[in-house]
Amino acid sequence: MLDGIDGRSAGARRYRELLFKLNGELSLELSKTGRRATAQQDMLLRRAALLAMWCENTEAKLVNGEEIDIDAFNVATNTLRRILLDAGLPLN
Repeated sequence: MLDGIDGRSAGARRYRELLFKLNGELSLELSKTGRRATAQQDMLLRRAALLAMWCENTEAKLVNGEEIDIDAFNVATNTLRRILLDAGLPLN
C-alpha cells in the first residue's frame, strides 16, 4: 500500500480484493508454463485494480442517475482491457 493511505477504508479494502483476484488469475495462467509474475506484471496489475475501482465507481454514479463522462469511461475501460492483456491475462 502507499504511504499515508488508511488501509482500513472501503476503497483500500476493495483495491486489495481486486488485486488479490487479479494476482490469483495471473498466477494460474503462469503456472501453466511454470513461470512467475515479473515486477512489470505486478505493476500492471496494481494499475488494473485501480482502474477497475474507478470504473466501478463511475458505473455506480450512472446507476444512481448521475451524469458521467462517457469518453473518460470508454478510455478507462479500453485501457483496463489493454493492461490486463499486457499483464498476461486472457480475456475469456
